Amino acid sequence: MDLWKSLLELVLGLLTKKEVEVSIPIETPAVEAEFEPKKQPSPSDIDWTNPNWHVTEHFLVKDCLMLHSWNRLGTELDGANFEKLITLCNKMEEIRGILGCSINVHCMYRSSKYNIEQKILLPTGMDVHAMSLACDFDCNGKYTIQEVKDILVPRLEGLGIRIEFGTTTWVHVDLHSVGPSGRYFRV
Repeated sequence: MDLWKSLLELVLGLLTKKEVEVSIPIETPAVEAEFEPKKQPSPSDIDWTNPNWHVTEHFLVKDCLMLHSWNRLGTELDGANFEKLITLCNKMEEIRGILGCSINVHCMYRSSKYNIEQKILLPTGMDVHAMSLACDFDCNGKYTIQEVKDILVPRLEGLGIRIEFGTTTWVHVDLHSVGPSGRYFRV
């Protein structure tokens, strides 16, 4: 609108032979957002009771907290660590970017009580899902589970993740520190 106003003033000035100072706005290109560091939200920025609230661009509260068999979201009272889940979602954004496709989350957080009830018992008794550090997912049919692993395994160190060997219907990645079994481990 300012451009039209300036042009109109210029034309009127020429017709009346009156000197007119005209400034024509010049659009400058926007600065690329990728050059600005992205601020990680704090847990208080997120409504953890709203399943459709975005934790990151592509991952929602329901991806982080859905306890399917209980038909509800996990809570801090269950043991969920929202700060760790935000970090995990950011890592999943990075993984999504590498894979170049959408990700279907099977499970992120699972409480210890939920694991016992669902008979998800691990030999070590430790579950990284209960620690808010793990994500089980697939790529909605774009890649097989093995193809996803083939893409991610060479990048494990750079991504700072571990991946579980032997799963066939999901890919398990986690942010747990590396133990004797390494980054590509078997439960």
